[in-house]
Amino acid sequence: MGALQTRLVFGSLMTALAVGMLWADGQDWPVRVILVPLLAAAAQAEFYKMASKAGWPPNFGLGIFAGLVWTTRDSLWPWGEISLEAFTTVFVLLLLMRAVLFSQVTAAPAKLGVTLLGFFAVPFLFGYLLKLPWEWLVFCIAVAKAGDISAYFVGSRWGSWKLIPAVSPNKSWQGAGASVLGSLLAGYLWARLMGSENVTATLWISAALVTNIAAQFGDLGESILKRGCGVKDSSPLIPVMGGTFDLVDSFLFAAPVLFAFLYFQEIVA
Repeated sequence: MGALQTRLVFGSLMTALAVGMLWADGQDWPVRVILVPLLAAAAQAEFYKMASKAGWPPNFGLGIFAGLVWTTRDSLWPWGEISLEAFTTVFVLLLLMRAVLFSQVTAAPAKLGVTLLGFFAVPFLFGYLLKLPWEWLVFCIAVAKAGDISAYFVGSRWGSWKLIPAVSPNKSWQGAGASVLGSLLAGYLWARLMGSENVTATLWISAALVTNIAAQFGDLGESILKRGCGVKDSSPLIPVMGGTFDLVDSFLFAAPVLFAFLYFQEIVA
């Protein structure tokens, strides 16, 4: 299977999954309790492996554990909601205590910094999917992945004007424009499924544009981390596409930005 076909297959499956999730309303616990935390942990682990190869080994186990606790804090742990301030305080103290007890002197600042970056760049940002209402979580997945498919399809064929070549050599302005159109199409289909009485055209168009731009920055943000670590793909897990980090990168920006948009629209609290 060629690169384009692989992208289309996996991207289409993700989009189809998002559409199918609309009919699973009320049965969302497998996504919230299992799928999102496991994807976040896998992507975080891939980032840590990239950083290790680049010479910045993190505190792998403690970082992954913190990520899993954060993404499951509302569903599996008895204390319920926990503030980011309290969680971060405990996490940083544990990292420093571990470094002292195990005499991890060599490159201690880099080790601690990479561990924290892995947490905040992956499970913390990706965890915003869990804060979205069910129908908007579906929206985020459909819009982000439809944009990704469209960008790759157009950019791989007609992408002559490079977007930010130092960060991502293959991304183009043509692909970026196609990504916006693909996301708008996905947003339109989502709105039709939701019904005009539940969502206005102004709302879904604005949300699709905001989510798409954020998703494209998420892709570029992951690219700069990969380039900084000297790798092309986060792992060889998925042929052509890369690893889990490559699969979820667009959501790292899209989920928190969409949440902020809905917050200012007074749709979420």
